[in-house]
Amino acid sequence: MVQAYRVAILCGLWASCNGGPAQAQTAPRTIDEVVACRAITETDRRLACYDKTTTSLAKALGSGDLIALNHKDVIRKQKQTFGLPPSRHEEPSDPLGSLKTIEAKIVEVRPAGYDRFRLAIAGNGIWETVEHLSLPPEPGNGIIISRTNFGGFKAKIGARRPVLVKRVR
Repeated sequence: MVQAYRVAILCGLWASCNGGPAQAQTAPRTIDEVVACRAITETDRRLACYDKTTTSLAKALGSGDLIALNHKDVIRKQKQTFGLPPSRHEEPSDPLGSLKTIEAKIVEVRPAGYDRFRLAIAGNGIWETVEHLSLPPEPGNGIIISRTNFGGFKAKIGARRPVLVKRVR
């Protein structure tokens, strides 16, 4: 099997969460059956088992009842979209657990008026401070952006106190 990647298998998540067809709920059993084939010692029976189970696995993948995702790709996508509202084509719930915090470096700082600043973050877009800051952050400073309890975001810039921020782009 694929050992180079950590693969998360999500079986008919949307269908099973919304009372979808029973066929979507058989996919996890199909994966277990493929793994169970390893225990068969007789070569011909083991090969027949793999043929049978991988055929049903391929059918589930083809029909969309089974989805295979690369864990590293999912995390990279979560980091890129952290702080942005979900787009219309994305599912609102995240089956692998939502990203809570990102750590990055500030690349550029620009004034945004009224002692607020726009911060270009390495690999994570443009953020703007919602609260005023008496001194501007410096490029190269580390920043930790976290979700707040009510859906907002706060940023800890260097050793300063955390301030509320919003993602602009």
